[in-house]
Amino acid sequence: MSGEMPALPLRMRESAARVTPSCRASTMASGMANRDESACKKDEDSARDKLNQDWVQYSPAQKTQCVRLTTLGGPASYVELITCLEMKRDVAKAPADLGLQSRPSNLRSKP
Repeated sequence: MSGEMPALPLRMRESAARVTPSCRASTMASGMANRDESACKKDEDSARDKLNQDWVQYSPAQKTQCVRLTTLGGPASYVELITCLEMKRDVAKAPADLGLQSRPSNLRSKP
């Protein structure tokens, strides 16, 4: 195995060119003071840099699921991708006794 870091998937890299429309829509919907397109773009750039740095720490399944989720229905967001990956990683690391489940609570476990 080489020391090279695998790149983000092509569809995520291609989405970088579409960050502007995504940020424009996000800022129009947010209604937060001091939240403009420039702040959104900075967040996206920071998230992309962190993803490039931490990409290898996520499992292939986590990457596949989160890339699929964040590329549905419009321009992908690096912020959404890193949020998804971090949540999946944290749930996978959580102790079983916390009661976290990936199935509805009304379904019974197999004996």
